Amino acid sequence: MAGTPQATLFKDSTADELTATQADAQVEGHPLPHPGPWISGDWADRMSLAGSETSATDPGYRAGALDAAERAAKETISRL
Repeated sequence: MAGTPQATLFKDSTADELTATQADAQVEGHPLPHPGPWISGDWADRMSLAGSETSATDPGYRAGALDAAERAAKETISRL
């Protein structure tokens, strides 16, 4: 069950030819959280970004994608 995981699988997506390019293998290090807003100007109050790289906690990871999606959903709901 999801509530009681038996193991954790780490996968290097840069080695997967269906999800990465050669350029992905050239990156050094891992993204750091971006300290400021991702969107400015007229779009700032109309658009939310939900990619893993926009996560304040885990940019570039799947956990970051979940964090960013939750934030973007909250931003969208607050605009309604």
